[in-house]
Amino acid sequence: MQKDLLTNLKYPKSARKSKVEGTVYLKFIINKKGEVKDCTILRGVRADVDAAALEGVSMLRNWVPGMFANHNINFQYVIPIRFNLKGWWFW
Repeated sequence: MQKDLLTNLKYPKSARKSKVEGTVYLKFIINKKGEVKDCTILRGVRADVDAAALEGVSMLRNWVPGMFANHNINFQYVIPIRFNLKGWWFW
């Protein structure tokens, strides 16, 4: 996931210019098919930074779905994405 996020995330130029940094907390569901769905911001930084985080997570590849009692289940993830002018930080 980290590799995909590093590839997908783009630091907004307006945020770089304004020297905006911070952590965006996102919640999303990995559905029974392994697709990323229902990505939402739990706590954001600024509209452009939040949108960049949403876009990056929405572009993640399909996952292996969660399993319980030999059945695929939906699985919820909450992750922090730190936007830092010196680099990216996850978790």
